[in-house]
Amino acid sequence: RIQFGDNRNGRIPPAGDNAIRLRVYRHGGGGAGNIPAGSVSGLRSSIAAVLGATNPWPTTDGADGDSLATLPTDRRLPSEAPDAAQIRFLNLNTAFSARGTTAVTSRDYEVAARQSSASVAQAICLRANENGNSSSDSHRIRIVILPAPAGDPAADTATQVTTRAQHQPSWRQCEEVKQHIVELAPRWVAPRIDVVGPAIVPVDVVLRVVSTAPDQSAADLRSQLDEAVRSYFNVWQGGSNSLGWLSRSVQNLTTADLVVKIQKRVPTVRVTEVGLGADDLDSVDLIRIEPGEIPATRVIQIHIEVNPADQSSMGRGSSR
Repeated sequence: RIQFGDNRNGRIPPAGDNAIRLRVYRHGGGGAGNIPAGSVSGLRSSIAAVLGATNPWPTTDGADGDSLATLPTDRRLPSEAPDAAQIRFLNLNTAFSARGTTAVTSRDYEVAARQSSASVAQAICLRANENGNSSSDSHRIRIVILPAPAGDPAADTATQVTTRAQHQPSWRQCEEVKQHIVELAPRWVAPRIDVVGPAIVPVDVVLRVVSTAPDQSAADLRSQLDEAVRSYFNVWQGGSNSLGWLSRSVQNLTTADLVVKIQKRVPTVRVTEVGLGADDLDSVDLIRIEPGEIPATRVIQIHIEVNPADQSSMGRGSSR
């Protein structure tokens, strides 16, 4: 069976006889078609003036279709295809950007989302029921996108709940990305694709430090501490590994990592206490950031004390 295009996905062939010419025709049975020389010993049906047939050389280059079960875990489609155990068109040694035809793996969908528009800086592909989201259709695919930053990602200070809106794609942007991906997705996948922005996890931060630089003003020190906290929450370069928060795996927001970040950026203080709070939780040392989520500061409270050996007072304060 040969199926032609519809002028949207492939061209409609011209009408009339002899309008289509097949320059090459190949047919095989996968790896089972690789047989030694002399294995073909006869004809399936008689042909006039033909006494017999054989293969003087071995047959080669036959390959079985790739199975979903044989795909590496990090390249497996984030939902199993109903009635699609074989993916005959996939070459695992060829990148999707080079194939440029059909998206198959989760990485393919992420690349397709980023290629859809220069306004998309980052994309991850998840199962619809990951991150605790219930779905009646376990085969749905959720693609979470981050819009490109307006300036230097390292200088992005939009870490608060009230400013995280700039890290949310618009409805139109989601629809444009979805349309691009749908055109590259297999037919059975296309109706199950959702493109959304990251979920926001509000976090309160309480910080107590002792200053070891009595000549430094309280305002200057508080500004440095506030900047250090926000750098940890930076969506692009924050977190323990400084690779940002949007991820396909769970990340932990911890007081230990935050202390390391603060001590590195503000060496003139000694951190005596750090508390994290989310929703109705009391102060905790760790908050799980699920795939597709990014944390955002709700309240940052900074309490500064001076070294007891010094007589000056540095004061205390908070920022939101």
